[in-house]
Amino acid sequence: MKKFHYARNYSNAASVMHYLIRMEPFTTYHIQLQSG
Repeated sequence: MKKFHYARNYSNAASVMHYLIRMEPFTTYHIQLQSG
């Protein structure tokens, strides 16, 4: 079995980014990435 930190939700980078979008400065970065 491969080593990993979390067995379910947080092992995927996309899942982590989903939660980070809710916090500044990641919210602003996401808006800029999506062209305003």
